[in-house]
Amino acid sequence: MLIGLVVSALLLPSATWGLIQHFQTMAHEGMHWAVGSLSGRKAWWIELKPNGDGGTLVLPDRGFGYLVVVFAGYLGPSAFGLGAARLIQFGHIIQVLWVGMLLLGLLLLMLKPSFGFITVPLAGFLIFLVLKNMSQRAEILAAYTIT
Repeated sequence: MLIGLVVSALLLPSATWGLIQHFQTMAHEGMHWAVGSLSGRKAWWIELKPNGDGGTLVLPDRGFGYLVVVFAGYLGPSAFGLGAARLIQFGHIIQVLWVGMLLLGLLLLMLKPSFGFITVPLAGFLIFLVLKNMSQRAEILAAYTIT
């Protein structure tokens, strides 16, 4: 119940929702790119826009495989959250932050010039600051928040 209250308190303010929307878009577009690459298609770039939208160019853009790529993007935020929850379940709480930084680094490599050049490094820098300067309790809180 406490976790539900904390999540509700974070989602209610519209400014916080805008920030969360950018993180969801990073996961969404990252999953399009990952599934597109793993399915043998050519994933060219990812674009993140200031309004929280994004796009991923995966070619060829037709056929059943492309439908799988499109559908997978919508599962991206949930899949990353479930993966993080599984790491936490097995006691690898701090690794959630390191995996997050790794995934943000991969996302940064695939970005075309866009607003993502601000948001992705900023997200990685915030995680780095938590890992470098905060207590273990703060790191745990950050891992749960990301999850």
